[in-house]
Amino acid sequence: TDAERDTYVERARGGLERLGRILTAMSEAARLEESIHSAQLAPVDLVPLLGELVTAYGDVYPDHRFKLQTPGAATITGSADLVVQAMDKLVGNAISFAPAGSTITLSIARRTSDWRLAVSNPGPLLPDALRSKLFEPMVSLRESREHDAVHLGLGLHIVRLVAEALGGRASAANLSDGSGVAVYMDLPATS
Repeated sequence: TDAERDTYVERARGGLERLGRILTAMSEAARLEESIHSAQLAPVDLVPLLGELVTAYGDVYPDHRFKLQTPGAATITGSADLVVQAMDKLVGNAISFAPAGSTITLSIARRTSDWRLAVSNPGPLLPDALRSKLFEPMVSLRESREHDAVHLGLGLHIVRLVAEALGGRASAANLSDGSGVAVYMDLPATS
């Protein structure tokens, strides 16, 4: 019947739209990965950079509060653009899990030979079974919704690629008090 045909045509159109969004996202991820590996490295002071980002995030995400914890200076040899790209992914991820009105904390702390950048947020804890796979492509803890944009789980994968391109590593852990999650980028320190 015409009604059945229209239903199948509508489903096919929806499938094609989803496929188009997936292909676009994968193409963007490939271009980003290429740009990560070709980035020019120079000294980057993380403290003013994160200060600017916290101000911008407050404007972009008015339903959340942002807090910054930093030392006086924290310099790496890296790319400010790559650090911003990774922080955008981490904050976007935190926003998607943190309840409205909650505080997302960005911090920098000195470890033995590196600087630990962290984004922590209240919300659901990381399941133990997925913790080791979290930074792989196509892994997501977000619940899929019919009409939402396709989510391919590339954000944390990109964070890992950026961290590794800068000589560091990415990791994640549940907060010790059980109130949420922190995601880390450990980058080699130059000061």
